[in-house]
Amino acid sequence: VIPVLYRFHVTGYSPPVALLANLDQMALYDYLARMPLSDDVSILLFDYQGNCITSLLRDEHEAFVNGELNREHLPALMSGGADFVTIRSGKEEYWLDYSPLETAPWSVIYLRTKSSVYGKLSDYLVSFILLNALLAVIIFAAVMGITKKLTQPLSILSGLMAKAGEEKYELDIPFRGNNEIG
Repeated sequence: VIPVLYRFHVTGYSPPVALLANLDQMALYDYLARMPLSDDVSILLFDYQGNCITSLLRDEHEAFVNGELNREHLPALMSGGADFVTIRSGKEEYWLDYSPLETAPWSVIYLRTKSSVYGKLSDYLVSFILLNALLAVIIFAAVMGITKKLTQPLSILSGLMAKAGEEKYELDIPFRGNNEIG
């Protein structure tokens, strides 16, 4: 159970009013687990003192959060000076995105690695290139088909004229249209 104390003023009532709510930590965890997030994001919920209330950690982030992410980094995030912090740990860079909650004295930290973001971007780039290549092939085939259909009467006429040049004058000319070829 996580106790949360809210202090506020009620109009017409002079002393400040306090509301104590006991929240179920597992319910908060379940709420975080239902959030539609990318599969490479971890979420951590901290109080204003930097204590972790609950978290939804990916396996690849667990060692970093338990070892590297400590009380030195949290005040820098929670001071309000920066909404985004990069922390290097070994060969990996961790990106932390900080967001205070308006409804509680808590903060949410979204954690992901630089390599996972760049990996997704490279996947999107490959998909984009393949899709554009497929579209180029389709457009090329369509243009070739239209061009062949439009120039086919000229090719037939050219073949007939070549036979006429060989003095074969009994030709059936299939063009009866009212256009240039006819």
